[in-house]
Amino acid sequence: MITWQDKHGWRDDEAVALAPTGNGSYNGLGIFSGTAQPVNLQGEQDGTLLIFYTSVQHLPTNWQIPYTPYTETQSFAYSTDGGDTWQEYENNPVIDATTGTEPMNWNLTGFRDPFFEVCHVDALKNLRKSTH
Repeated sequence: MITWQDKHGWRDDEAVALAPTGNGSYNGLGIFSGTAQPVNLQGEQDGTLLIFYTSVQHLPTNWQIPYTPYTETQSFAYSTDGGDTWQEYENNPVIDATTGTEPMNWNLTGFRDPFFEVCHVDALKNLRKSTH
């Protein structure tokens, strides 16, 4: 149902479009799966590609060990050149379920694989603003 087209013949490390930024940052140890839509942050179709992904700050993570707060958060990245380059959203992470503040102080064993529909993008941005 999905067809990928390799635009540049990328191999190995050349295939990285968005990578972890180093230990200590919200996505320092991993960028895990999520979802993508051909919209901008306002939900408009203007040629932007928007991905909503899991950003990882602590490893190891596993449902069989105690969950470390801030291990996984949800973040945005976008491309305005057809996916050749990607920019992280300046207000990442947009969702953090382990901040210790209500209503997001949840008891988790994992917090990943986000999915969004176009009509909900603005609500996610507003949620982050209200929890920080």
